[in-house]
Amino acid sequence: MPVRALAGFMASLFLIGGAAGFLLTRKLIPWPFHGADTIADTYGRILVYLPFAGFSLLSLLWIRGDQRSISDFISWKRFSPTFLAGFILSAGYSIYLYMTHDFALKGLLFVPPAMMLGLLNAVSEEILFRLVFFQLLIQLTGSWQRANLIQAVLYGFIHLFIGGPVFFLSAVGYGLLLGWITRTNESLLPATICHFIADIGAVSLPLLILA
Repeated sequence: MPVRALAGFMASLFLIGGAAGFLLTRKLIPWPFHGADTIADTYGRILVYLPFAGFSLLSLLWIRGDQRSISDFISWKRFSPTFLAGFILSAGYSIYLYMTHDFALKGLLFVPPAMMLGLLNAVSEEILFRLVFFQLLIQLTGSWQRANLIQAVLYGFIHLFIGGPVFFLSAVGYGLLLGWITRTNESLLPATICHFIADIGAVSLPLLILA
């Protein structure tokens, strides 16, 4: 059962990834993390991203055979210092991006959609990689450490096409940290918070820069 579920999850992930790549390269849809000139178009970037968010929610079906409920994966059962480490690193990354870019910001009305897209991306990716993929791998390998490494490598592989080799290595390292946070805190919530803090710089900032 874990093998079949993992194979189905992987196939569906690469299918939607291929479809998104086709639409983006043909310029049939805009890259959701690039800025727009108007507030309406900025909200439109959220609409572009929604199919991927919907896919992440549907991917929860692949772990429906698990004895625990979805709420059990999300509820924060214990606190680990790994969350603090992840929070500080994520906040430092976003602060670094804001401080090292020479830019002018758009008006305040652009901030809500930019933050909404950052939150949507954080939630979607955490569901996919630190919940569904991670749990399926733990069931298959019997080791959360091996599962964490594999999910982090796939997480990095997805980002390879976005930012190249350096971004790939950074994403693998961050994926390992987020998986560790998820495991040690026994919840998806702390990793999602850290991811959102990082996406304030990685995702929201490009939408706020005045071209």
